[in-house]
Amino acid sequence: MKSFGKWSITLIWIIVLIILVLALVFLGMYYDGYYWEGKGLPVNINDIKTFNGNGYQLITQLGIGKLMRLVSSQSFIWGYSNIVVPDGGQGIDLMTWLQQPGNVNNSGVIQWPQNYELEAGTNFSEVVGSLLIVLLVAIPVLILIGIYVTKKMIKAMTHPYSIEYLDTQKKIEKNNKRS
Repeated sequence: MKSFGKWSITLIWIIVLIILVLALVFLGMYYDGYYWEGKGLPVNINDIKTFNGNGYQLITQLGIGKLMRLVSSQSFIWGYSNIVVPDGGQGIDLMTWLQQPGNVNNSGVIQWPQNYELEAGTNFSEVVGSLLIVLLVAIPVLILIGIYVTKKMIKAMTHPYSIEYLDTQKKIEKNNKRS
């Protein structure tokens, strides 16, 4: 029982630490691109914002409230959403395309190509928001479960009436009742 207890305690805490380390590592992933609020294409060039940094910087720069609003948008996407593919077929960086004559009028309204759609990709704010939820909810819950199981296992290993003893005692009582 003692070796099983030690291994189960070790395994529980290793799983908690692995999840914690992975969440922290993924928050450090770098994003370089543009974003805007809302699911559709931005109407005005001033609606497009630039972000260069990792998940930690995103949380501190935007705050948790704005970050969670961006989670539902489809605009904070790595790579492909930053590229416009005009009718010529060659991809151009979004801001480079916007600076070309005729793509933005004098009041800042963007003249999107008629068939332009956002490319599907990984939503950076969704990844960061999910990891934030993991750090704020899942890790504390796993720690509480780990503490509970650790206490129960230590009690079972050190208490004079261990689980093995109680099981043996129940079997003896059943045998005595039968006879």
